[in-house]
Amino acid sequence: MDIALQKVELKRRGRLNDLSNLKSYSNATDEIKNAEALLKSVEIALVNVWGSNEEIKRCRREAFSMVMKFGQPALFTTLTPNKKTD
Repeated sequence: MDIALQKVELKRRGRLNDLSNLKSYSNATDEIKNAEALLKSVEIALVNVWGSNEEIKRCRREAFSMVMKFGQPALFTTLTPNKKTD
C-alpha cells in the first residue's frame, strides 16, 4: 500500500519519471496492483462527494471543455449580498 501511495503522490506532482527511485516498484507484485486498484476505486467514488478534490477536478475539466466548445464567456455576472442598513 505504501508503494502505491507513493506512486499516486508522484503522479500528482507530475514526477512519474521518479518511479525508478521507489524501492520494490520494479518488482510489481499482485499486492501492489491490488492496492493501486483500491486507490483508483476510491478516487472514482470521491468524484461524487461534494467539495472533494476529485469533484473539483471534474468540475474544472467540465468548465474547460465548455470553453473549448463554446469559446470564452463574453459576459460575467457577479452576485453579491446587499446588506441594507436602516
